Amino acid sequence: MDDLEAAFALGAGVAARPHQLGAVRKVCAALHADCHLPRPSNYLVQHAAGSGKSLTIAALADALTRLEDERSNRFGCIVVISDRKVLDDQLSHVVSGYLERVRCDSDGEAPAVIRAESCSHLQQMLGDSGGSSGTRIIVTTFQKVGRATAADEDGTDDEQPPPLPDVAAVPTVADALAADAGGACSEPRIAILADEAHRSHGHGMTATLHRLLCGGKAQPRRVAYVSFSATPSEVALALFGTEDHTSGRREPFSCYPLHEALREQMCVDVLSRYTCKRGDVALYDRLGRSTAIDDVLRATSQTARLRQRAAADEVLVRAKAEGALAFVERALDDAEAGGFEAPKAMIVVRSRRHCALYFAAIQAAIAERSADDDRPPIAVLVAFSGALDGGETERSLNGSRGDAADAFRRAGRAVVIVCAKLETGFDEPRIVCMVIDRTLRGAHAVQVLGRANRAAPHKPAVRVLDYANEAADIGLAFRGFVDASTAPLAEHELQAELGRRMAHISELLLERIGDRSIAAVCASLLGRTDAADALVADLQTYTRDCEALGAEAAGLPYGFCQRLLADVSRDHQPTAGAASAQPADSGGTLRCTGLQTTFSGAINLAAASAPAALRTRPLTTAVALALSGAAGAEVPLAGAVGRA
Repeated sequence: MDDLEAAFALGAGVAARPHQLGAVRKVCAALHADCHLPRPSNYLVQHAAGSGKSLTIAALADALTRLEDERSNRFGCIVVISDRKVLDDQLSHVVSGYLERVRCDSDGEAPAVIRAESCSHLQQMLGDSGGSSGTRIIVTTFQKVGRATAADEDGTDDEQPPPLPDVAAVPTVADALAADAGGACSEPRIAILADEAHRSHGHGMTATLHRLLCGGKAQPRRVAYVSFSATPSEVALALFGTEDHTSGRREPFSCYPLHEALREQMCVDVLSRYTCKRGDVALYDRLGRSTAIDDVLRATSQTARLRQRAAADEVLVRAKAEGALAFVERALDDAEAGGFEAPKAMIVVRSRRHCALYFAAIQAAIAERSADDDRPPIAVLVAFSGALDGGETERSLNGSRGDAADAFRRAGRAVVIVCAKLETGFDEPRIVCMVIDRTLRGAHAVQVLGRANRAAPHKPAVRVLDYANEAADIGLAFRGFVDASTAPLAEHELQAELGRRMAHISELLLERIGDRSIAAVCASLLGRTDAADALVADLQTYTRDCEALGAEAAGLPYGFCQRLLADVSRDHQPTAGAASAQPADSGGTLRCTGLQTTFSGAINLAAASAPAALRTRPLTTAVALALSGAAGAEVPLAGAVGRA
């Protein structure tokens, strides 16, 4: 056993896995030798969710405190940075605990692990990073970095996402030389270990960090990024990926992909017991006759429609919540019967309002049980940032139980209802069941479902109930990260890859739109928020790809999709406040007509059949296609194609 392997066993309390040791050794070897390069060195580590990424970061931080490069430079400051407060808590605990255990055993003094308590505290620590003796390890969030130079601190929530990333953050050789003139680094080096690299790096954010560390906007040569992500984005690959000119692609520096993690049982398969269900709402009159909610909404005014859609949404959420509670309790019962203690579940919803609706519906369903019901109790919590329109917050709904993440971990049988908060990055191996009621696409789908993929002794197969997505869409999302994520280096290959993606999304959209007009598509979605959300997500992807490619699919005009996206988004604006289940002037009662199973089984990650070859033509606009105004909304897709 070598020094790194022994240190890992002491610090982590478990033996290191080969991919963890391999990543730390490979990064350290590169940082030892890269001091001769004229440009700053950045490294991307793609390790599957649930594969021990936090411990890998802790082991790398420990190893860097001892590392000396070929020009005898050492690392004077190591910044461990994430983009969520809960990740900040987790990483701080893991890194400090790891270092304390390693150094206590070796009778050495552990480097100071300093948690940034505020923006001003962070600014002070980063400003002192080059002047203190020994290596300092600073744990912080991107949000604190982004606000550190503000004149005052406004208390903005750390759970809010950082600015969108920008490939302009990549420094040029000229930038690097101007920022760090001369040969060898004359000051201690700085390592930035960044978690969740797929969503957290941006031009303004990185420039602020460089300014705090070194006084300049560009990344100096003495600053090196090691960025970690299970689902690297195109921007993360552009910023931190390694160029392989043999393959002609940009790729991760170290990779432990999902298929290897599943094969070696480092994480569990969250797609093996997947169920998709859909619900509908109808208006029932006093004689028991029903009218589909779509027909009800089409026959009402715009103002009444908003109230009735909110009412229908509340009725459907109530039915979904009752179904989710039954699904969760069966999963927890089976887990306990198999010897798995304190099993937990997570329900992921689309908004804070839906957190409150689900919470109230589940609490009501539990309260309605008879006194002789012998089902074991289950703790129900919510986790979201900010407040609802009525003033309700996470803490007011959870009562005296304190922080939602801590309360969830402490509880026995428990379910937490989340919106944005905890749905990515949160580590709780006892989650055996998930319920999804929000549209998921791409890396976000992999990250959210990854909350249940942590391995644990006696953990049963994870069960997922999905009210909002098709199994095919979830499979497509996961297939993008089964192997190493790469991006082409050559411009023509980038264009070809973009064309293949656009061919696939255009096929999906053509199937969903048919030859209907914009008005007809919108009318069919009036009472189907889930379907509307999914269509909006796909239209956004298609129009964004059209703009990047500078062309549109021959049978799907960009202008038509632009207008459709605008109209569907307008019709499905979130409604403020709770609504009554009795819509105005309806003369009846809204009821859920049932939750129908559309898929049940394992989602296959084998490669899907390739889409048909994409035929493109120059972009068209809604104005050029005469799709403006009410008359334009009545033009069928075929008519728009004929005008292009």
